[in-house]
Amino acid sequence: MDENKMKKETLPSFSIAIPCYNVEKFVEDAIKSVLRFQYNGEIQIIIVDDASTDSTWQRIQKTLKHEALGKNICLVRHEINKGVAAATDTAYQYATCEWLVKADADDIQMPGRLNAYAELIRKYPRACALVLACQRISEDGKPYEFIPFSSFGKEVSEYYLYTPQQRYEGRLGIGHEPSFGDFGGTVAFKRELYLKWGNLVDDGCASTRFADDTVWGARYMLSGPVVGSNVVSCLYRTRSSGNLEYRCKGNSYKDLILQEVESVKSISYQAEANKRAKLCCLRAMHDSSLSDWQKDHILQCAHRYEQRQLYFSVRAEWWNWSWFKRVVWYILNRKKLLLVHQGWCFKRLIPLPFAAFARSIVLKLRQMS
Repeated sequence: MDENKMKKETLPSFSIAIPCYNVEKFVEDAIKSVLRFQYNGEIQIIIVDDASTDSTWQRIQKTLKHEALGKNICLVRHEINKGVAAATDTAYQYATCEWLVKADADDIQMPGRLNAYAELIRKYPRACALVLACQRISEDGKPYEFIPFSSFGKEVSEYYLYTPQQRYEGRLGIGHEPSFGDFGGTVAFKRELYLKWGNLVDDGCASTRFADDTVWGARYMLSGPVVGSNVVSCLYRTRSSGNLEYRCKGNSYKDLILQEVESVKSISYQAEANKRAKLCCLRAMHDSSLSDWQKDHILQCAHRYEQRQLYFSVRAEWWNWSWFKRVVWYILNRKKLLLVHQGWCFKRLIPLPFAAFARSIVLKLRQMS
């Protein structure tokens, strides 16, 4: 057998899902970065256009025409827009490789991302999920923040959550274990997890929108050993009109007002995501094949997702409420929230303009000190 062919067959294989929706400015560079992975193993690329209304579909076809020679590519287009979770589901349904990877259609992938996964798989063969770091960039491509794989930051370059107890603590951010972030654009997980858990969106309903990364984070933490590494997987683009989030790096009064107002859509997606993550926990309670955790740990994790769901649900409506309603709600519900979420609500009991002004002053004082 040819030595190169033998090497390719012994390396782990990866199916890469690229869900796309109205990303005409970024999709060509995103696809090209995936096509140029420096990896000798098997790669399958699945591109799903979620009924884009701009020129995304045409740009995908143009890019593949000139760049995709000799590549294993599956191209799918939804007739109606269903959301990123449903588009990702579609991609995973066509996947044939051992490991599943999501590459967001506005990000730039690092050439060595798959090699980093392959090295972790070699070192930790029992791992079911691999979480890398990312470099956050602005809409125009300027880097401004390194996002490590965990709350350990840059202090630890690699970490292995092997036991159910370690993963329980890592998911809840307690004990001595690092709290892994749910950046789906940095994760690889075994295809067998998808076959075991099934689709994220059961009915493919176009009205179902949520942050799918959170749900998959719950699933792989419940399922088996997880590895984290601070190898940078991609340049993670933050857009002012992205599908899931709005992040504003400015500290001015105007920036903070925008941050509060424009984040409502992503906040509602997070509420739905935490609701679905809680349902994953409850499902695992009744099906021991889905998780090796103790049942009381699964229930505590479900409760944590319920707390987060409550917070994100109310945050999406917060500024539509009167001051009196906000105060009453906070008094009645503050003990149901995590401490960090209690703090968010307490600091924003005053009207939005005053809250943003106060925050801008505090941030400026911190910069001066």
